[in-house]
Amino acid sequence: MSFLTRIFGAEKPTSVRVAAALADAEAELRDVPARIARARATLELVADMTDEQHAEADDELAAAMRSEARLTAQIKQLVAVREQAEKSEAAAALSARANAAQRRVDEEGPKLLADYEKHAARLAKVAAALREIAVEVDGTNYTIGAASRDDPALKRPSRVVGIGERFLTEPDAVEPDRVVEEEQWGYLDENGRWRLIGVFGERNGGRFTSIAGAQKRTKRTIIPGQTRPGRKGFSPHEGLRLPTARLGADAFWPRKQ
Repeated sequence: MSFLTRIFGAEKPTSVRVAAALADAEAELRDVPARIARARATLELVADMTDEQHAEADDELAAAMRSEARLTAQIKQLVAVREQAEKSEAAAALSARANAAQRRVDEEGPKLLADYEKHAARLAKVAAALREIAVEVDGTNYTIGAASRDDPALKRPSRVVGIGERFLTEPDAVEPDRVVEEEQWGYLDENGRWRLIGVFGERNGGRFTSIAGAQKRTKRTIIPGQTRPGRKGFSPHEGLRLPTARLGADAFWPRKQ
């Protein structure tokens, strides 16, 4: 009976069972060097041994060394078996995944395509209405502009605001100007020009200067505000793509002209 059959029997070993057997063998092998060392230490007292004791000490050393060789060979086999088991399990898992994916294609695919066709047809109808409105808005605004150019004095309506601009546009974010105040120490020189003081002493947690005539002024700086444009969207029919779900059929959107 082989070593592997003694451990696993007739069953095909799994990677988990092989890993457990490998851990046991490696733990046993770690104890062997100490056993060999003890046997050799015993043989150093051979001068005081009887023949029977000598034989027992030799047998113990030989058994320990055989155990080391045997465990080393078994671990090598277990490593190879574990690698093969992992490969087989990975292949089985991949096969199961492929079979599951194919089942979804075969079982769910027809229903999903039918659902897609139903919803795509509805969306295409909505997109057509949105496009119709957009065309009318563009045409109306063009006519308003042309009428204004032909007769600037003519009272005309305001331009029509389209769907994207009306419902899919955020207002611009306007930040007001900010005033930043900064206290500065300085003095007027002999020419009447203001000079800043950059060196101070510390007293009672505050700054002071020993320069005669030093003054403290507040400098106000205006930081201009900014205008951040709001996000702007477009009518959903623009850029919409609804391909066909059947060979040879026309796309739902854009519709074939």
